[in-house]
Amino acid sequence: MLAFFHPSLLISSSPMRYMPLNQCIFDAHSHIGIFGSQYLKGRDITIFEGCEVASVSDQLNHMKSKGITTAVVVPHYTPDLHYPFDVLNPLVLDAAQHDGILGGLWVNPMPDCVEQTLHVLKLLDARPHGIVALKLSPTSWQSMYSPNPDSWSGVFKSCMLQIIEAAQKYDLVLHMHTSDGRASIAKYEKFVEQFGANTKIQLVHMGANAAGVFWLVPRFGDWVRKGYQVYADTSWCIDFGPDFMVRELNKSCPQALDRILFASDHPWGRFEVEVAKVLAINCSEEIKQ
Repeated sequence: MLAFFHPSLLISSSPMRYMPLNQCIFDAHSHIGIFGSQYLKGRDITIFEGCEVASVSDQLNHMKSKGITTAVVVPHYTPDLHYPFDVLNPLVLDAAQHDGILGGLWVNPMPDCVEQTLHVLKLLDARPHGIVALKLSPTSWQSMYSPNPDSWSGVFKSCMLQIIEAAQKYDLVLHMHTSDGRASIAKYEKFVEQFGANTKIQLVHMGANAAGVFWLVPRFGDWVRKGYQVYADTSWCIDFGPDFMVRELNKSCPQALDRILFASDHPWGRFEVEVAKVLAINCSEEIKQ
């Protein structure tokens, strides 16, 4: 079982500096690797200049500067579906050799990525050090496919089932992106019901937008009570979301509070902003910890 720690934090006298009290900040997911300049929305844009984590040494320095004790790192990604496999999975494997860094390997069940995904699953037979998760991004749900198993067919279905079987066999967490469109949290209901009893599922971004939070929060405690191994992280979630989730679980399903994880999603998310969401939750310090 992967242990997640929540930070107990305070704001120092210096603006926008957040200092850990207990040095146990567990960042449940952030990204390693170069995004660089990409052609998006009709323009060449460079989004993360100066804040990308390009190497293992960058990751260690980032963790030291933010007071992060342990982090799960997953590949950054670009419109190129093969880049995370070819360049960044090897970087994650290297990073996971270092104390305090755990890794999530990139997989994608889309037909164009099946060969590379099966290669990743074969690597797991060697039990690579520090690998605790398999990462599925928004690019996993293209064409007619979604997290809803009813949408799966052919090669996609076969690959997706092999990903799930590998996660179960090696006790890995499935990092599954939630947002809108085909990655909408509402499309995960049948997935959780079919696989959640035997598979650890991290619903990355906790539904992300307002509609996603409205949908997930009333169901999350029910899933935990039914024995589903679901987790949700606070990164990139609309601001009221973590407070709403914690307040509702505190009333209806306190045991599910341990399933809400702190994550930064760096560099897509800003660490200080994600910490501020935790600080702003209207609950006891014990629950925040």
